[in-house]
Amino acid sequence: QVVNILNLLSASLQPMVDSSEVPSRTACLRILAYSVSWGMGGLLDNEERSKFHIKFMEVLQARGDVEAIPPCKESETIFEYVPDWNDRVRSWKLWAPMEWKAPKRLLFSALLIPTVDSVRAEFMMDIVANLEQMRNPPNFRSSLMVGGGGTAKTSTALMYLQKFSLDTMLSKRINFSSATTPFGLQRAIEGEVERKTGKTFCPPGGKRLTVFLDDASMPLVNKWGDQVTNELTRQLVEFGGFYFLEREKRGEFKRIENMQYIAAMGQPGGGRNDVPNRLKSKFLVFNMVLPSTVGVDNIYGSILRARFNPKQSVEASVIATSRELTGATISVWSKVQKMLLPTPAKFHYVFNMRELSRVFQGIMETPLAIVNSDERVVDLWKHECTRVFADKLASDKDKQVVDKIVADVTYDHFGEDLANRCRVVKWWCDFQRDVQTSEDDDDQQAPKIYEPVELWERVQSKAAQYLDMFNERNPAKAMNLVLFEHAMLHLMRINRSIQQKRGSAMLVGVGGSGKQSLTRLAAFTSGHFLFQITITKTYSDVSFMEDLRELYLKAGQRGEAVTFIFTDADIKSETFLEYMNSILATGELVGLYQKDEKDAACAEVRNDFVKDYPGSEENLLNLYQYFLDRLRDNLHIV
Repeated sequence: QVVNILNLLSASLQPMVDSSEVPSRTACLRILAYSVSWGMGGLLDNEERSKFHIKFMEVLQARGDVEAIPPCKESETIFEYVPDWNDRVRSWKLWAPMEWKAPKRLLFSALLIPTVDSVRAEFMMDIVANLEQMRNPPNFRSSLMVGGGGTAKTSTALMYLQKFSLDTMLSKRINFSSATTPFGLQRAIEGEVERKTGKTFCPPGGKRLTVFLDDASMPLVNKWGDQVTNELTRQLVEFGGFYFLEREKRGEFKRIENMQYIAAMGQPGGGRNDVPNRLKSKFLVFNMVLPSTVGVDNIYGSILRARFNPKQSVEASVIATSRELTGATISVWSKVQKMLLPTPAKFHYVFNMRELSRVFQGIMETPLAIVNSDERVVDLWKHECTRVFADKLASDKDKQVVDKIVADVTYDHFGEDLANRCRVVKWWCDFQRDVQTSEDDDDQQAPKIYEPVELWERVQSKAAQYLDMFNERNPAKAMNLVLFEHAMLHLMRINRSIQQKRGSAMLVGVGGSGKQSLTRLAAFTSGHFLFQITITKTYSDVSFMEDLRELYLKAGQRGEAVTFIFTDADIKSETFLEYMNSILATGELVGLYQKDEKDAACAEVRNDFVKDYPGSEENLLNLYQYFLDRLRDNLHIV
């Protein structure tokens, strides 16, 4: 904590040193108060920060340093304020994010919206990264964000990385998991640098490279209590390199220059690992807290306002109803959090910001022509809330709790009249339209329109029709299924998940309950290419990589929708799980592509990139990122 304070103080004073400015006593006190608050209190959650604020203000008043106290209103703390760096006396001002403007192409999965928390975190990461690296006090230009699930650690890091010009700064995101090995980490870093001189390496073109280590606490702790992967991370951050692994140079140190690091990890405890203290000491550490209700409302309210507005020819009643969606969803979310707590038997009962995102993603990806009345808006909202919050629950009793919460919130936020009209939760799916047969009989397609189910018999007949078509086209894999009510409901759940961009699903159930069969049928109804690995005695990591390369070709280069069925019986090696984690997190797999193959993949997507992002620079970095984004949008893992 003392090191944190000293580093923040040095970083805050550095601009004055550079400009030979002599700060006033008031300015020094305010900078010191800011540094102490975040150096010590930055590790706390909201409730503890309030206690810290009260005690810290008492200390400042007792010393007579009242000019260092920010003008806090009720419920505000020093953490909501920052010294104005453009003012000589560093007057206090409220943190405020820049106003977010909706892009022309509103892709929900790619949206990053600044909040007060993200702005505060980005500022600290930036000033520490601009400090000179030193050992006393130890500063390695690195920051570590700690926080629970859904506190926007990854989003904050990605927003920070986006601010840099590609002419001067490159970025690399590495996702850790329990299967990440030191060898895997070293290969990932070595893949981003080139030889400078002798045993010294640096990022290409003499640029700097910021490495983002996500889920840094995930690597396995061995039986001696060591996290070997993070010991290599510490060596890399502290000493600026690692040792050659090649036989002829083994034992010689490979220096990596022009690097800086940011990391994110979950809060330790409750079965989650901590990282070694020796590694923590190399970072500026601060806690990311859940955004306030106002902050959440600003995030999703901005997105909905960009979607439902008069410019899109949306009716006034629909716009008015859509304004209530954020408050209603936050009410459902907070009540579910309080009433359905995780237990050892229900450890997955965790409801964070990601659940909110999934509700709004379902609403945003529904065509405006379908959501053409206030009743339809509420029907869609109730369905998405039920899918997101209730489908993961383990018992009917818990699902009934969610149903009651959704019903009560509907009355509170949308009024009695609208709540009565939408009392029954309607199911929605996108395979109700008739198949349109083209001149080529083999190419039969139906428009995929996400809409409410008005007639249950029609949906069942459509599913049966798709099942017959599947059996005709795949006689060797024909499925003899009875589509009773529960099977139909599960089919629609899977279909909804894989039809969303970056949508994947984990199906849990006893053997023979239809998980794979329904996934095959859902993929067929969605028009996806279906893939599953075939395990043999000789199937290895190399074979798995070859299969993945084929999927990357289809989903990334060609932009085809792919559903990849992966069962627990397919996990022949622990490294398979590491690969799957990387695909879901970033889409990038170390060693999957050689440099010439990577360049070929970028060249393949150039035309689509120019069409989707006119005016953007056509460099390899942008093209490769476009390739990875398209891959993640189109590859669905079940």
